Amino acid sequence: MHLDRQHYYSLEGLPEKLHTGLSKGVDLARQIAYSKGNHLICRISRVVGCYFILLLTLPFTLMGTLVHRIFREKSIKLFQTRIRTMGKIFYDYKKGDSRLMTDTQDLITTLIKTQAGRRMPV
Repeated sequence: MHLDRQHYYSLEGLPEKLHTGLSKGVDLARQIAYSKGNHLICRISRVVGCYFILLLTLPFTLMGTLVHRIFREKSIKLFQTRIRTMGKIFYDYKKGDSRLMTDTQDLITTLIKTQAGRRMPV
């Protein structure tokens, strides 16, 4: 037997008390769904909804912050060690040690190749 959905879900033919209670429930459900209304349940659902979204996004935010901080610290340390190394090499080279010239050129060439290799294959 095929039932008409509108007739099946309609409130017609129900006792008045039940009809009133169900229509209030339907209105309350609509207010909750649309985040409107001043009933306690509406306010609770809004607050719970906000905190639910916050709880969903919070772990990803914290994870992103930690990953960003770790990579930032590592990149700063790497940059500082490279600057110290390059500064030491060039400082010693300026003093007049001729054998450092080829070592410096080799180091710079190696650094450039490794950096280029990370970005695009050579």
